Amino acid sequence: MRTSIKTLYTQALHSMGFHRVFFFGLFALLFGLGMLYGVILGSTVSNISQVSQIKSDLIEVNSELSELEFEYMKYKNLFTLEYSKSLGMSEVQTLSYVSRDASSATLTLVE
Repeated sequence: MRTSIKTLYTQALHSMGFHRVFFFGLFALLFGLGMLYGVILGSTVSNISQVSQIKSDLIEVNSELSELEFEYMKYKNLFTLEYSKSLGMSEVQTLSYVSRDASSATLTLVE
């Protein structure tokens, strides 16, 4: 004989009593909510840890960037027209540009 879930549920209610079923249902609900709270709390702690790591990485990158900017300014002030001429470079008399069509693979000299 096959019994339905509704019949089994009704039998369980009558055999255990409504108060007992309500108590265990409430206990299961609170246990599930507690587990959900634990998962959410764990992910929050993990995210806070990641934010802290990202902030320290950002500080490190900013420090490195500052050093590179200082080095750039040093070299920018070093290269002048006189310094270039002392290295054997000369000024260009006429400027020539190179252009390329988007569809072609060859370069064309534009004067």
